[in-house]
Amino acid sequence: MRHSLRGVALNVLPALLYLVGIFVGGSLPKLPDTGLEFEHLDKLMHLIAFGGLQFLMWRAVRYLWPDWSSARQLWVSLLSTSGAGGLLEVWQGALPARQAEGLDWVADTLGALLVVAMLWRWRRVAASAEA
Repeated sequence: MRHSLRGVALNVLPALLYLVGIFVGGSLPKLPDTGLEFEHLDKLMHLIAFGGLQFLMWRAVRYLWPDWSSARQLWVSLLSTSGAGGLLEVWQGALPARQAEGLDWVADTLGALLVVAMLWRWRRVAASAEA
């Protein structure tokens, strides 16, 4: 199967750019000031950021491998997103101004799982509407 440059730009490139943005942001010495302050704000930011990455990874996987089942596309995108979260923690552990934290990876994976659940539900509703 051949993919068009336009298709890759619309479906794969956003996930790659978003991932680069996460790593750049995760490399900064301190978190950006959001104006919000409460306990575990960083975990919420991880959950949201990696939920967004999960959606974009799913689009990329769905475009690159359209013949795969919906379940396989969701699993591969989930594993990719969770893996990226794990790699981010390893990367941050190597930076002098950052530290690795296992609970950040848990929040990354939880954000991805929440989006997987929403996508799975959406796909089921769409399939039942077609029947």
